[in-house]
Amino acid sequence: MSESSNSRLPTLIFGGVISIVVGIASGYGVNWLSEKKAELTYDATSIQAFPGQERIGIVAVKISNSGSKELENIDAAVRFSDAEVKEILFQGLTPQMTSKDKNSIRFQIPFLNAAENFSVQVLVSPTSQVLQTPNVDLRAKGAVGTPLDRKNAEAGGKQQELWSLLASAVAAVLALLSAAMLKIRTSKLSLSETVQAITKPADGHTGDQRDVFAYVLGFCELSSDANFIRSWPRELSYWSISDILADRWIAEGDAKTIRSGISAFDQIIDYAKIAPSSARIVQLNISRLFLALNDAPSARSHLTLANAEDDKVIAKRIHFHPALLQLSQSDA
Repeated sequence: MSESSNSRLPTLIFGGVISIVVGIASGYGVNWLSEKKAELTYDATSIQAFPGQERIGIVAVKISNSGSKELENIDAAVRFSDAEVKEILFQGLTPQMTSKDKNSIRFQIPFLNAAENFSVQVLVSPTSQVLQTPNVDLRAKGAVGTPLDRKNAEAGGKQQELWSLLASAVAAVLALLSAAMLKIRTSKLSLSETVQAITKPADGHTGDQRDVFAYVLGFCELSSDANFIRSWPRELSYWSISDILADRWIAEGDAKTIRSGISAFDQIIDYAKIAPSSARIVQLNISRLFLALNDAPSARSHLTLANAEDDKVIAKRIHFHPALLQLSQSDA
């Protein structure tokens, strides 16, 4: 294993550990924020009494799994203190067992999914002028049925929606932080550039950078240079391609080729999805090409763009190049 591979190994391990920790933390965070305990509720939705020669009343009891967990072995009993049971009708689910006597009914449901509900409608013969609400005894494995509080249920629904949105936001922030930390450790970008690279939309061409650069070179009528880059035996980054081509064109000294190269370098910055640090090196090479054409004002303009950030690589490159150093000192 090479020295470079050895030096990158701790970074890769660190990045992997961060990704695992953030993934687990995000999962637990989402579950903790959105999880709700098992909850079983009932609601007497309709109580009516019809006067007549034979008094008849209808009682409808709605039973709901108001939590986020499945419920098992639901056992319910509905007892009437002032009415005699006549008929029973279930809607939504069919009970596993149903029984009734003069003043009560009992039924069992083996399974009730989260947010699922069903209702039982009971035809009764009231013994009083006003039919009273029946007594409901409702149980399940791990839960005891409670009367539905409509106001709290509505507020709880809104609160649950808020928790879900918050959970999603937390997961997104954790993922962004993980990506930012990993990218900072594996690249030479600054923090602001890293965040920009992660959050900005993908508005440039991505792919093998040799092919993307070669396309722009061909567009600028530099076909031989395009084929030269395409046939390069290993992958290259945009900044290294600009180094190779700038050295090649300056050595050849053909003004027309240099001007076409400047155009290609300008276009690669706009066309490709290029890192800001790479773009600054391309700008610096554009400045070199303008110096080869004895166009100091244009060279100075692109040198300013290359040196806009506190980039140590750009500063060292300027220091190593006498003409660029002289140009930068003349601006100081």
